[in-house]
Amino acid sequence: MSLEGKRIAILVEQDFEDSELVEPLKAMNEAGAQVVVVGSGSQTSYKGKRGRATIKVDTNADKVKAEEFDAIIIPGGYAPDKMRLHQPMIDLVKQAYEQGKVIAAICHGPQLLISADIVKERRVTSWPSITVDLKNAGAIWVDQPVVRDCNLITSRKPADLPEFNKTIIETIKGVATMVEKEILNKYRTVAVVGASSSPERPSHRVLSYLADHGYKVIPINPNEKEVAGKPCYPNLSSIPERVEVVDIFRRPEEVMPIVDEAIKIGAKAVWMQEGVINEEAAAKAKNAGLLVVMDKCMRKEHMCLIQGKFAKS
Repeated sequence: MSLEGKRIAILVEQDFEDSELVEPLKAMNEAGAQVVVVGSGSQTSYKGKRGRATIKVDTNADKVKAEEFDAIIIPGGYAPDKMRLHQPMIDLVKQAYEQGKVIAAICHGPQLLISADIVKERRVTSWPSITVDLKNAGAIWVDQPVVRDCNLITSRKPADLPEFNKTIIETIKGVATMVEKEILNKYRTVAVVGASSSPERPSHRVLSYLADHGYKVIPINPNEKEVAGKPCYPNLSSIPERVEVVDIFRRPEEVMPIVDEAIKIGAKAVWMQEGVINEEAAAKAKNAGLLVVMDKCMRKEHMCLIQGKFAKS
């Protein structure tokens, strides 16, 4: 998968986790990207914490601008805690994030994301020891090999590097978001299963956001009569009009019957919200010809991919 014409910065400081710099550097180069090693300015070359790699910098953070890059990669190890002592590195990451560039951090790398103040309400993962720090900064921490929340990509440890590198490349190329974009651009009628009348609930916020952005939303909840001023139906089959997208806010074990009903009514896509993962149901929907998105927030994806708003959730 070619990244020809793309420019990627890899940030470096002393005592980086060797493989978490070397392997992404190799993967991005092999994909055809121009990779720039950006240091903090404290040294002209840095050694990995395991002594297996030494790397010279191409430039320093205070010499470059965020708009020069398509992505920024932050390796882990002890380096991120040192990077966050240098304001130009913090500023580079924050500005790139706000411009919609891909920001990828692995292991302890998210420490720099905390300093850049870009993790609030974002789903991330990391090395376990900084989980509390991320949660205290407002992040939603999950234990998965790789997590993509809009333009933010995080992974936990060296063993996750193959998926980490693959997700970076696919996201830069736009492959990782092709299905989301197709659904958001092509279909306008969305049934929200598990809609709540409480404004504090995620389902209510997503439903209201979609309605405010031109989608026709239909709440589904047998325990509600009305949500956000719209009549609420007990199930998909009771809706008297055609539904194109079924957005699911239910526990994973409750998803299969909803997918069966979505197939039955002729829906075009099934969208499972953050934390809703049911591979069997997803496979069944795909086999029936439906587009499927799983473990993603429809509101966030619309903000990122259609509205181009990355700084706020």
